[in-house]
Amino acid sequence: MTTPRSSVTFIPSITRIMAVALAFLLPLFFVPFTSDAFDFNKRVLVMVVTIIGAFLWGAYTFVNREARITRTPWTVAVVALSASALLSLLISSPNRVSASLGIGGLYISLGVLFLIITSLVQKSFSMALMNALKMAGVIVALLTLIDTFGISLNRLIVSSFGVNATATTPFHTTGAPLFTLFFLSIVLVLVITHIVRSPKAKDTIASAIFGVIILVGALISFVSILPGKPNQPQFLSALNSWSVVTDVMKIPQTALFGVGTDSYKEAYTAFRPLAINQTPLWFVEFSNARDSILEILVTQGLLGGVALILLFVVTLKLLPKTKEEQLPLALGSVACLVILFFFPPNVLVMTLLVLFLSAWALDLKLKGTHTREHSLKFVATFNSGDEYNPNRAHFPLSLAHVIGVIICVIAAGTFVEIAQAYTAEVWFGRALIAANRGDAKALYQDTINAINLNPYIEGYHRSFAMTNLSIAQAIAQNQNASNQDKQNALTLIQQAIQQAKIATTLNQRDTANWQTLTSIYQSLIGAAQDADSWTIASMIQNVQVDPSNPQLRFNLASVYRSTGNTDQALRLFEQAVQLKPDYANAYYNMADIYQKKGDKQNQLVMLGQTLQTLPQSSPDYAKVQQEYNDLQQQIQADAAKQQAAQNAPTQAPAPTSTPRPTATPAAQTKNSVNLPSDAGLNQGTIPDVPKQ
Repeated sequence: MTTPRSSVTFIPSITRIMAVALAFLLPLFFVPFTSDAFDFNKRVLVMVVTIIGAFLWGAYTFVNREARITRTPWTVAVVALSASALLSLLISSPNRVSASLGIGGLYISLGVLFLIITSLVQKSFSMALMNALKMAGVIVALLTLIDTFGISLNRLIVSSFGVNATATTPFHTTGAPLFTLFFLSIVLVLVITHIVRSPKAKDTIASAIFGVIILVGALISFVSILPGKPNQPQFLSALNSWSVVTDVMKIPQTALFGVGTDSYKEAYTAFRPLAINQTPLWFVEFSNARDSILEILVTQGLLGGVALILLFVVTLKLLPKTKEEQLPLALGSVACLVILFFFPPNVLVMTLLVLFLSAWALDLKLKGTHTREHSLKFVATFNSGDEYNPNRAHFPLSLAHVIGVIICVIAAGTFVEIAQAYTAEVWFGRALIAANRGDAKALYQDTINAINLNPYIEGYHRSFAMTNLSIAQAIAQNQNASNQDKQNALTLIQQAIQQAKIATTLNQRDTANWQTLTSIYQSLIGAAQDADSWTIASMIQNVQVDPSNPQLRFNLASVYRSTGNTDQALRLFEQAVQLKPDYANAYYNMADIYQKKGDKQNQLVMLGQTLQTLPQSSPDYAKVQQEYNDLQQQIQADAAKQQAAQNAPTQAPAPTSTPRPTATPAAQTKNSVNLPSDAGLNQGTIPDVPKQ
């Protein structure tokens, strides 16, 4: 291999060290004073390492006057997966900034990181990678043991930082017991492989001790997620996941590019399978599919799904040709792929997979196997028997400078954006801590700071909207409030509506945004003119986003009923039971409406349906049964009276005045809050019940 200029020989070494450090830190890294202590911080860690690596790559290109890209058996698949994430983010994601900080940004970073490692590193780091993961595995396992049988680490974190966490919840630096099980299982594969291959008894004993510790930690994590346990994960079934895929594939754009990298929940709400409404999980809004392939087909379309399948195929194809020294990397890669085949993607497993494949590809390149020189004279690694040829493309000085500068500028600009977004997340985490200790002033100001730094995160606006509403309600409940206080409360209500509307503008497909706006409008009913109409309008928008959700139609029916529109309420209750035939509460509400209409026969039918769908163990069962029996007796008594009246002698009726219907008094609303006209929302059309 041609020796690079001495001035940049340290760059490949630094890149190698960063890859090993990332493997060690990733399962352990968390920051308790951000709103998401685990996944968000792990994604940012990967992004920052990638940015630093890209900057080093640009500097290497600039100083060494050459651009090198190594093409490996996995390059096409990894780059295609990252490219599909980028295209999905740009074309389909409703909120690109939020998606770039989510798993979409992770996929893009991992593709770039793979290219950097395989092209820039000039010395194998497979052994260092294995050792780093073993040490991290031992630490994770020991922390699991300590938290289970010793000190509650969550309690310690809560007392130290005041964060919003349950002290009795098990603590896992990976983010969840399931992720700890994944990580320790992967490391256990590496340990067992090392024990089998190691000729030294001393190394075997040390690895065996590590293996026992890791195995115990894995077993504890496994037991904690068994059915019936508090940490049991809830997964969308493969059949229902496939149902979402088929609906996404019916639309050309989403079939090709997906619905957006971080938008699986939005796809699920839009295409919710009706069958799930009759399961105990009917109220859950799933953010993941059953496995990685089914999820990426939805979020990144056929481009992403084919890329991931290609990654599986290439790895399994090379597995039989793996040399003994590359076996740990190969088995680690396979372990990651097996997890991804059965479970949704997560930052830890995806990153470990890329690190394993990078180290494996680098070993292939250094040994000169499965390589050939690309026609463009980039270093190429292919599945062929050609000898390794390290010839690299030499560009004119100006072109090399341009390429290096472009890479460095993009890296620096991306770093600034991520640093600003991360600072916003820290401010928002501080706001949540302030909320826990009841400091409304700090909560208000810290949320403003977060929004000013990153105004594109819907969660910030939702939280700020509810903060404004809560403060306004507190002022309104103060009987000694001054006129200025009342004016401040009005301003806060206007800000609450404005912030909730901003959230819906950032992402109109997220039900959480519409639910926030609905709750604000609903709290103003009786205090602000037209608040009931605005509530209905926002609820209709929510139903349009999640048309197969029976709960949303039930809630909308309840509001219509409270406004006196019982006919519309009845239609919506009927739609709710079409979506969920065992919806006892909807049947009972229909029975109540029929009672007020004086329709005893339909009331009896609805009470009967309520009894059929209500579990006998329910505390309401006896009450409904009594209502059903009483109504049945009334109907029988009315029928007997009617029969007796028909059989009685006919008498001339006494003269009476013509009865007139009693006018229903209008609802007396005290409109104490005068809001501008633009605070409201125009009503849309309630969508029909979707057909399976």
